[in-house]
Amino acid sequence: LAITLCSLALLIIYRSLKVVIFSFICCSLAAISSILVLSYMGYGIGILTANLIVIVYVLAQSHLIFLTSNFQDFSSKKKTQIYETFVKTLPASFFCMLTTLLGFLSLIMVDAKPLRELGIGGSVGTIIAFATIYFMYPIFLRFIKIENKTSIFSKYLEKAYSSKTANKLITTVILISSILIGFLGVSLLN
Repeated sequence: LAITLCSLALLIIYRSLKVVIFSFICCSLAAISSILVLSYMGYGIGILTANLIVIVYVLAQSHLIFLTSNFQDFSSKKKTQIYETFVKTLPASFFCMLTTLLGFLSLIMVDAKPLRELGIGGSVGTIIAFATIYFMYPIFLRFIKIENKTSIFSKYLEKAYSSKTANKLITTVILISSILIGFLGVSLLN
């Protein structure tokens, strides 16, 4: 389900089937590699680490989206476009990875074994997702043509937020809806 939703979102945003296919290849490789490395290290699939494949897939997606968006912004020649994208994206993406890594590393110090396993798995997955995307995806960028197309969603948001009154109304509706959904979710907890 997560893979389908990510793929659908990428298709809507970038309107490129190649982006979706290359994304699936890179993110799947990152997720599978993480499980293989953990298995090699002697860690099995536990209660919480069962979700690790989805976690790593989504972590890899974030770096991929950073690269794709920046690649779309540059309209220079193809050779320098990939280099400029890489240079522009790497620092921010690295610090995003670093903060995620620190969050997972903090789980290693807890007493509960499933949380420690998730911390170790998440740490390994975070590093592998970052490395996989930055070593593989720039190669695929050579084959992607993304024009600065405005997605249907972007057009809707631009139109909806064009007036100050509409902006306040939409923001208020979203805020109240989020609070109501939050209270509903909290009321269902035991």
